[in-house]
Amino acid sequence: MADRDGDSHLLERIADGDDDALRELYRRYGRLAFTLAYRITRREDRAEEAVQEAFVRVWRNAGRFDPSRASFATWFSRVVRNLCIDMLRRKDPLERAGALSKIEDWIAYSEPIEPVIVNRLDVRDAFLRLPAEQSRVLEMAYYQGFTHREIAEALAIPEGTVKSRMRLGLQRMRRHLGDGRSS
Repeated sequence: MADRDGDSHLLERIADGDDDALRELYRRYGRLAFTLAYRITRREDRAEEAVQEAFVRVWRNAGRFDPSRASFATWFSRVVRNLCIDMLRRKDPLERAGALSKIEDWIAYSEPIEPVIVNRLDVRDAFLRLPAEQSRVLEMAYYQGFTHREIAEALAIPEGTVKSRMRLGLQRMRRHLGDGRSS
């Protein structure tokens, strides 16, 4: 099968941990993936989530890609399609957490996490693993700029619960990112 201008070479570089190769692959296929995901899910936030997860999977599985079985575009489209279908089949636990577009832009610069960041996709993956109530308070605090009191009022929960959810969410993210700290 014809390799579209070195897709296999980019995947080899990604398998070796080359972030620039992943960026190039995203530049080539990000819009196509989003368009496909949006056509299936009919929601921007879900399409963005599917595309992000698809690129996380490329990052993790780049070394397993076999160009003799299919072109990268075909394989990647199938990954995006399957993620969207799975998303539609299950009730999305993050739906209550609100839109998560560009989550890596705000959480990657959070002071306690910054020293352990190896890759923004890892941060996004860690954030998506959080329970909805923890991701929601972190999103409101770090992305939307709410104070603890404002979050408590908006969610109709005690301020102490907001602080606990934030602490637990950050602890879980640190564990997922391999920091090892628990406070």
